[in-house]
Amino acid sequence: MHTFTLKGGRATVAVGETDCRIVSATPAEGWELQTWTEPYWLRITFLKDGKESSAFCTWNALPPRLDTYET
Repeated sequence: MHTFTLKGGRATVAVGETDCRIVSATPAEGWELQTWTEPYWLRITFLKDGKESSAFCTWNALPPRLDTYET
């Protein structure tokens, strides 16, 4: 399990040997939540007033990699 604490909220991702899955995502007050789950990646994004806080997990032919992006 890996928990991201971002400006826009908290997200927990279960990280396996070959993939990831979203366990929970809770936006901070006033932030909106969007999620995407695709065959080789997932994204959790919190949005508010043109700002973005995102957590990613990618695993296309490689071990899972975690990353974040905030504006």
